[in-house]
Amino acid sequence: MEGYILILSVLTTIIITECKNPNNVCKSFLDYQTKFINPHCWYNPDVTANAFELVLSHGYPLEVYEAITEDLYILQVLRIPPKSKSNKGIVFLQHPAFGSCVNWIDLGNISLAFLFADAGYDVWMGNFRGTTYSDKHVHLSTSSNEYWNHSFHEIALYDLPAQFDLVRKETGYKDKLYYIGHSMSGTTAFVYASLRPQHAAENVKLFITWAPVVYMKHLKTSSRFAAPFTNLILFLGEVLHLMDVVPHNGLIHKIIIALCTDNPWTIKMCISKFQSSLGLSPDYAVPERFPILVNQNFAGLSIKVVAHYGQMTKAGGKFQFYDYGIQQNQYYYHSKKPPLYPIDKIKTPMCLMYGGKDKLADEKVVVFTLNKKRISAAVIRYFLALKKPAGVLTAGGHDSMLFACTLFPNKYFGVDYLTGAPMLMKSCWFWNSELILSHGYPLEIYETITEDFHILKVFRIPPKSGINNGIVFLQHPAFGSCINWIDLGNVSLAFLFAQAGYDVWMGNFRGTIYSDKHVYLDTSSNEYWNHSFHEMGLYDLPAQFDLVRKQTHYKDKIFYISHSMSGTTAYIYASLLPQHAEQNVKLFINWAPAAYLKYTTGLPSRFSSFANLAMLIGKTFHTLNFMPHNGLLHKLTIMFCAEIALTMKPCFLLMQSFQGYDSKYSLPERIPILIKQNFAGLSLKVLAHYAQIFKADGRFQFYDYGIKDNLLFYHSKNPPLYPIEKIKIPMCLMYGGKDILVVEKDVLNFYNKLPKEAKYCIKKIDPYNHVDFQYGKDVEKWVFEYTINTVKQFKGIE
Repeated sequence: MEGYILILSVLTTIIITECKNPNNVCKSFLDYQTKFINPHCWYNPDVTANAFELVLSHGYPLEVYEAITEDLYILQVLRIPPKSKSNKGIVFLQHPAFGSCVNWIDLGNISLAFLFADAGYDVWMGNFRGTTYSDKHVHLSTSSNEYWNHSFHEIALYDLPAQFDLVRKETGYKDKLYYIGHSMSGTTAFVYASLRPQHAAENVKLFITWAPVVYMKHLKTSSRFAAPFTNLILFLGEVLHLMDVVPHNGLIHKIIIALCTDNPWTIKMCISKFQSSLGLSPDYAVPERFPILVNQNFAGLSIKVVAHYGQMTKAGGKFQFYDYGIQQNQYYYHSKKPPLYPIDKIKTPMCLMYGGKDKLADEKVVVFTLNKKRISAAVIRYFLALKKPAGVLTAGGHDSMLFACTLFPNKYFGVDYLTGAPMLMKSCWFWNSELILSHGYPLEIYETITEDFHILKVFRIPPKSGINNGIVFLQHPAFGSCINWIDLGNVSLAFLFAQAGYDVWMGNFRGTIYSDKHVYLDTSSNEYWNHSFHEMGLYDLPAQFDLVRKQTHYKDKIFYISHSMSGTTAYIYASLLPQHAEQNVKLFINWAPAAYLKYTTGLPSRFSSFANLAMLIGKTFHTLNFMPHNGLLHKLTIMFCAEIALTMKPCFLLMQSFQGYDSKYSLPERIPILIKQNFAGLSLKVLAHYAQIFKADGRFQFYDYGIKDNLLFYHSKNPPLYPIEKIKIPMCLMYGGKDILVVEKDVLNFYNKLPKEAKYCIKKIDPYNHVDFQYGKDVEKWVFEYTINTVKQFKGIE
């Protein structure tokens, strides 16, 4: 009976199709039941357009190349060349099983390939053997079984190297490429990088794989029930010469299209089948994109690929070579069983993304891939389950990955946050050591104990052998950590100094995530947090400088570079310990240094009225760490300021009320870095101290404990001023014209009161606010380049 109903449905569909209007997409799945007359349905030409039509119809240039593999398959590779001379890098997009290059260009203007092209990248799109765009061979015909005698093993071993060699040759071998793959193209990335690690290291900067299918032990899809029958399926395919699973626009594909997009009675059944196979979430599956998925996929795939996945499922999920049976395994592998892929040999960094509702590549599979098989230390041990709505991956299923980068069409949510700028994405989530190692720099980690027993961690990027242009010490601002100097990818200041041949050291103040230890105290105690920037200047800086000088054998003094609060601590240190400073520091370069705060405006000025109350509450509830890293408040900040589209702008405006109003120079793609990597730990007493300075008409003074305790500590009713007239070390001050926290009048007033020998240079960057010195537009040119040149010029004068 069910067979008759199915036949009737198909016949009905064919009749309706001949007489229907052109509507092919709808706003909701329910609308598809009446799509030919429903006002919520419309015609989308991209549903059936080919790759060439899709690229050209959206106004992008197109170049088409062919590459011949080692085993003589002819592959077609499409390119959207970069605009003019601006080229931010090479991006290579590789489709999943059943797909083709169309997967990257079939969502209109918000397609990932177009977003990358808009962002200035050189975009290449590959096509694996057997797809509609790579269905040729030097000798074989697609009608022969020999043509289809390949699994993802051969695709990885031959197709990827051939395509990469083509790209590198056509681009003049100037730059390695960023590889982005989905599902099976993640599998092939692992196979390729493990079997040809040297070729991968020479050609690929980073692999970003969405829902990569590798270990299949925890497979939840209904496809697992087909695993025991893979040999039978393969046998039938060979006998009947049906080795292409679902030929594009073949009979089976046309029936799928008819049942899944045209027939109102079978659409629901079809969607249900997709859900059971892939984990497609009804909450995050976009109805108007479903016809695209059905029409544009099924572009050609060998049954042997499916059989290979089935074998891995039967083998308990092991990531292994193709199993030819005992006899042929002995011939091919010299063992009864197929060997495992040696992923421990992978040298190229990998970034894995997976969906919480994915039944093919679920979380256990991804974590197992990374943690259980000891991937080489050179590979980034990292996986990412994005929170909604930025990626739909927590709720989304396997094929939701195709649409993850297009949920929000603007620059921030579309490209840079998810996949468009791999270095920035890494910077959002990585720990300090991972960031340094992932960019190919050596790393040394030291610990030093301060005079008051805080244990501080200091990071070093040692100079290249035989080259040492000097020692640079980078100290982070309030709420930050050493990661502030390495979180902008290759243009990070620490890396720029390292490239220029400097010995780069990065400090961490007490209370940050990298310096949260004490010989006696615990971070849960109020005693641990009983410090302001005064103690940081008096104890943390000397301890760190002593460590650096000892490790470098006292050969050279330090160039100290700071931002905001670390400029404050520099003044304190240099004024209270002038002899120590003179022995250890050559030059202080301070960005937006907070000292005099008479003219501070915005929210910081209003906080001063509540500083004492905030301190009292903090002591009472043991919450003197203002915003613990990854604590509840930080997580809420990340959610509202970096993940929810509707609250991002209000959050950004709130941030500007603290630092300065001028969004033109605040880059959207760097906001997630600012939010996620900062808030690394800060005592509430630091903020209270700044508030006191503001209330005291901007005077740069010691902490005010009240008349009674001031008499005890200072022998006076009022706290003393810091004796900046004792500073002997040259200082270079940089400040922003739009900064409302460290205002120009205050900076000039402070600079004018410095002794003559301490005045080295002062620089105004007119469009910058307080935070722009680390995350602003053109920061590489206006701040980093100026800083490096100042160091070089000072050495020359010396």
